[in-house]
Amino acid sequence: MQEPPEANAAPFPMQGVTAAIARRGWIAPAVLLLELLRPLSFISAQALLVLEPLLGPLSGGRTRRYVAFLEDRDNLSRLLDALEAERGNPSHRTREGG
Repeated sequence: MQEPPEANAAPFPMQGVTAAIARRGWIAPAVLLLELLRPLSFISAQALLVLEPLLGPLSGGRTRRYVAFLEDRDNLSRLLDALEAERGNPSHRTREGG
């Protein structure tokens, strides 16, 4: 029997992801995409589980971490809040001319 995704998955690096998105100037598109896909997050997590044998070698074994993140809709809310906080942080404004 397989262990649940939370049992062997490392925590999702939310600060690193938000900082990378902000450095590239992708905050607005990321917020839009996350808001649009929020209702499909659990279905996306299940699709990742089905595709794990194919995606495992490509993702370096991080598939379970993404599944655990997507299964909880509160995680998407926390990611959106972190992106909004990064939007107000002037240290990451590189492409916006600031």
